[in-house]
Amino acid sequence: MQLWTGRGSSLCALRPLTYFAVRPFTTASILQRTKRSKEKSVSDKKSARSKVCPCNTWSHYTFLIPLKTALGAPSTRSIRQDIAAARDFAQVVEATLRDVHNKLKQTGDSLEGWIQFERQVVNSCKVEDSKSSANWGPLRQTKTSLQKAYLSGGIQGLREELEYMLHSENITRKFSTPILDAQKEVADLRYPAEWYPRARSMQRTIHLHVGPTNSGKTYHALQRLRKSKNGFYAGPLRLLAQEVYHRFKAEGVPVSLVTGDDVKVPENDEVPRIVSNTVEMVSLGQEYDVGVIDEIQMISDSSRGWAWTRAFLGSQAAELHLCGETRTVPLIRELCALTGDNLEIHRYERLNALEVMPHSLKGNLKLLERGDCLVVFSRKGIHAMKADIEKTTGRRAAIVYGGLPAEIRTQQANLFNDPDNDYDFLVASDAIGMGLNL
Repeated sequence: MQLWTGRGSSLCALRPLTYFAVRPFTTASILQRTKRSKEKSVSDKKSARSKVCPCNTWSHYTFLIPLKTALGAPSTRSIRQDIAAARDFAQVVEATLRDVHNKLKQTGDSLEGWIQFERQVVNSCKVEDSKSSANWGPLRQTKTSLQKAYLSGGIQGLREELEYMLHSENITRKFSTPILDAQKEVADLRYPAEWYPRARSMQRTIHLHVGPTNSGKTYHALQRLRKSKNGFYAGPLRLLAQEVYHRFKAEGVPVSLVTGDDVKVPENDEVPRIVSNTVEMVSLGQEYDVGVIDEIQMISDSSRGWAWTRAFLGSQAAELHLCGETRTVPLIRELCALTGDNLEIHRYERLNALEVMPHSLKGNLKLLERGDCLVVFSRKGIHAMKADIEKTTGRRAAIVYGGLPAEIRTQQANLFNDPDNDYDFLVASDAIGMGLNL
């Protein structure tokens, strides 16, 4: 079977087709022509032209027409009828939709969601064809699928494709949609107080200890932790967690240490009564008698605030002691009202007066006094300052910063705190502002 595409275009040999549809006209490449088409004579081409295409009116389209037989050509009247039907693809789809709907009614199948499905299919047929992938949405994809089904199987293929689409929509509505709704509820982060239902089932008492540095707020919280049956401490620094760990261990209290790079448990398989953590490592799956969260003002930090939020909202502690600055009182009061916890506020004053020197050292390290601490904001600067101090004063300086191994940090802090050695100065990063006892 040969098909002429109009306006003096070349001929191409096509396999016998059962169904065809309207497609934009494109001239076939010479390399795409079959050997059979090249061997056809001019007379055969003219004969094929007179049989298939009665005129040049449809030169802008290649019409794929249902054939009555595999070898014979349909009549001119049937060709024009099929062309008219193929040109209005939307009407063909709507007629097929009615057939599918009637079939479902006769078989007694469920018509739930039919109206929405029918509207989607009809709207997809109104979408204009576009080669640009940027314009391809769900409606365009639906139309393309229907067109492919019509090309390959005609009306029957179109009907089967619509039935498949309807079945897919029903399966999605029955199974996928409830699962997606449940996932959206789980991923809803607008109500943080509801993230931890086990903690919300407890009637907790929140003790908020607020005051300046060196006011004893953390000391009072640790005293309550020492008397508890079981509890935890959560600090902002590994050095603070280690300090609490060594303090309780020295007092004979069974204690364990859990930080990001170190885990220590009591010897002889003894069950720890207290766990000293960095705040990120607080366990939310265990119930405690008392919990202590240090430096609670860090809850507003953009980088690590999530850890304090998690520890505060999710800790299953009957008594939760929060230690921090006075500016956290309004926030904690609002959070306790949200979670339903009881709040008790304890305020403290500084034990020793804080005095500011009237003038700076102006770079003269010889004016340093025993017990002074210099804060430097880079690792390289800390080591350089230590070398300058020891070279200028002839005395030793300890160093503390976050990048030091845990044992070295503890050793350096102990050297500075010990009055019976020659480590008179401390060079540290701003980590000492997190409540280190120096």
